[in-house]
Amino acid sequence: MRKVFVLVNSYQPRPRRLYKPARFQVETDLMRSFSKIHYYAASVVTLLTGFRRPFQILSIFLNRPGALPAEVALRRAGWRFQIRAAMDAWIIKETCLDADYLWASGPLKPDWTVLDIGAGLGDFTIFAAKQCPQGIVHAYEPLAKSFTLLQHNLALNSIHNAQVFPKGVASQPGMLAVDAAKVEAVSTRFASTNEGTIPALGLSQVVDSLPSGQCDFLKIDCEGCEFDMLLNSPPETLARIHRLSLEVHDGFTSHSSYELVEYLQQQGFRVARQPNPVHTHLSLLYAER
Repeated sequence: MRKVFVLVNSYQPRPRRLYKPARFQVETDLMRSFSKIHYYAASVVTLLTGFRRPFQILSIFLNRPGALPAEVALRRAGWRFQIRAAMDAWIIKETCLDADYLWASGPLKPDWTVLDIGAGLGDFTIFAAKQCPQGIVHAYEPLAKSFTLLQHNLALNSIHNAQVFPKGVASQPGMLAVDAAKVEAVSTRFASTNEGTIPALGLSQVVDSLPSGQCDFLKIDCEGCEFDMLLNSPPETLARIHRLSLEVHDGFTSHSSYELVEYLQQQGFRVARQPNPVHTHLSLLYAER
């Protein structure tokens, strides 16, 4: 009998109460509005200057007939990606041009061992493999269409120091319930209903499979499953992870990014949090021992 589990965490944070005067809320809303404008303006410039064919990128975002699917290439690095949606190009911009996952750290070291959980179309896998030519990248992507795209993009860029696995990752091995109605090419949202299931390995197994049993850099983007994965994994597993960078999704579960910050600090990490400039439910966390 297959085990299907949902995201329930045993970690219990201290209660938190926040008081926000009305003036503070108005000031916050204004700052966020300016932040959005600045972010989108800067992103347009990056998209048009960071890719080799700016008119192709314009066609993709203007939804011109025949613009998708497409192969796009980065101007400086020359890396190529097959994409199926405009959001794919946006994700490549954030990962490879903005280097979002390295926002609070330096570059990856050439000999590092890297884990990419929620590899999607392969943006960070390729980024890490290129930065770590003497190292290795293990990439996990459970969705069949995304996994095929991942494999294609690795071959397109002649990546030989990455191993890919068509599985999800959680705190323990089993089957994860996935909301099939919300599956996209590069992401999935995990739900408590058994509309569909995907196989998942435990984080401990994933770290065990690395050549040294140690992870120099862990990247996570798994649409809310980060809470189960980190809060419920054994502390001794987290002790073998030296750095981690992830996108945190508030509102998908009963847990919050602040809980994750507190818990990682309890596990011996120094943690930095950066709110998303556009979406209040998203933030980036970086943690380092």
